[in-house]
Amino acid sequence: MDLTDIQPMLEWLRSHHEWLAISIMLIALVESLAIAGIVLPGVVMLFGAATIAGSGVLDVWTTLIAAFIGAVLGDGISFILGRVFHRHIANWWPFTRHPQWLEDGEHFFHRHGGKSIAFGRFIGPVRPIIPLVAGMLDMPATRFYVVNIISAIAWAPVYILPGYLVGASMQVSPPVSEDVLIILAMLFGTSLFFAFMSGYIHDKIQSPANPSIASGRLFISGRYLMLASGISLILITCLVVIGELKFANAAITQWLVFNHTGLMNQIMVAITLIGNHEVQLVWFGLAAIWLVINRQWKLALALCILIASVESVLWLMKWGLDMNRPDNPAELVRFSFPSGHTTLTTFLSLWFARYIALAIPEVKRPWIWSIGIIIAMLVGFSRLYLSVHWTTDVLGGVALGTLGFSLWLITCGRFSDTQPPQHPVILIATLLISSTVMIALMLPAARMTYLG
Repeated sequence: MDLTDIQPMLEWLRSHHEWLAISIMLIALVESLAIAGIVLPGVVMLFGAATIAGSGVLDVWTTLIAAFIGAVLGDGISFILGRVFHRHIANWWPFTRHPQWLEDGEHFFHRHGGKSIAFGRFIGPVRPIIPLVAGMLDMPATRFYVVNIISAIAWAPVYILPGYLVGASMQVSPPVSEDVLIILAMLFGTSLFFAFMSGYIHDKIQSPANPSIASGRLFISGRYLMLASGISLILITCLVVIGELKFANAAITQWLVFNHTGLMNQIMVAITLIGNHEVQLVWFGLAAIWLVINRQWKLALALCILIASVESVLWLMKWGLDMNRPDNPAELVRFSFPSGHTTLTTFLSLWFARYIALAIPEVKRPWIWSIGIIIAMLVGFSRLYLSVHWTTDVLGGVALGTLGFSLWLITCGRFSDTQPPQHPVILIATLLISSTVMIALMLPAARMTYLG
């Protein structure tokens, strides 16, 4: 089913804008509701409604809140139905014709426990079934509603923003430069390549003392990464000092300026805020808090020392080399090399990707690693796009951030640490919520700084 099948509904919403927010809430409710969510094309309907909202009818926050409320209510109603009717639900249509749906839901719930409420939101076949099953199996209500609300906060942007951005892009001419899209696609591909290549190399590395000890492999991986990133940082710094890449830097910056578009300008300002010190300070605080929750006191102290060391090296290089930015808004310090946004984002995004991935099977971890890599790459690219850093600044920031992360891997190897985080879903939700709120608060001032 595609948008043409729900065209009458979309036409009605275009003619009745005052009902759009309520309609998005109801669609999200039905999409999350047991039985109804299986039958109706909720995802397609949400995409179409979000596209209308993005065309200028609704602001993004109202759209997200409407979807969030609907998702919480839909899962909540399903949970209550499960608690009230229990096994009688097996006699309802369509479960009488498809009993395997409930069986699959129960199997998924028994396998993942309370986390299945969060995971199930993003897995099509079991999405509307899991809350119903959780109620049938008497999951504690308090725990259910906590996970329900937290997971809905992450769910709303994932399901709403693609359609909203499509709608917004239709109001801008041209919406996005094809050349910039090609670069972004290359960044995504590169992140996947590095993530899976890292997983392959890590699997091949064996600890000299005992091949079965993961911490030994971690220590060796860290040393290899430290060597590669350290050499890269030295090489890039030398090229910057002797000025060999000035013309290349200028050419790339001018080309990106030529490919600026209104929509991409707004997106890049939002992305670059991920690397702001305020956001990165929150990330660092969450990382330290979770290590303390896990009673990993030595690692928490080591993380503090590493962050302080990376930050010190960063500013010593900035002050010592005294390189100017391509464009220097008054709100930014003039020191350019290396990029501070890129350095800290690289270190902490890789840190969180590695730490969160410990909670899932090893074969799936490269997918999580790739998310950390692409976040670092996108922040670095945003600095180039907004003309506040040269290409060599960003490359130097990636090298320095990766060097700091390699020292973290070595530290974990020394302490024989492969302990996964407690409550990873709560960690991810807290990270997403805090980052989103801070970026939203800083966005108006950032637009003035970067776009004038």
